[in-house]
Amino acid sequence: MDNPELTKRLVWYENKYGPYIEKKGLHNWKNLFKKPTFMEMVVLFLLIGYIVIAFIYVQETKMCKESLNNIQENACIICSSLTYEEINEEDINFSNLNISGRS
Repeated sequence: MDNPELTKRLVWYENKYGPYIEKKGLHNWKNLFKKPTFMEMVVLFLLIGYIVIAFIYVQETKMCKESLNNIQENACIICSSLTYEEINEEDINFSNLNISGRS
């Protein structure tokens, strides 16, 4: 292969995969700040999205567990805050009520 073809391949390789590094060490820190590609930006946004979704999920499940642990207190607070006029008799369904104690 001649020199221009090798140069063309090297330029293509550097554009696709980043610069060629001969020596390893701390002097290569500038390679961390190369221009990101479209796929790298997509991966970054996906990772940020996953972290945000995980945080929201943890917060929401914590609130659900807290409300389920205090369900009797919450029900009493809601019932005591309602007046007689606000209670709609159509919303109360007594058809599934079992008075005999048998299932």
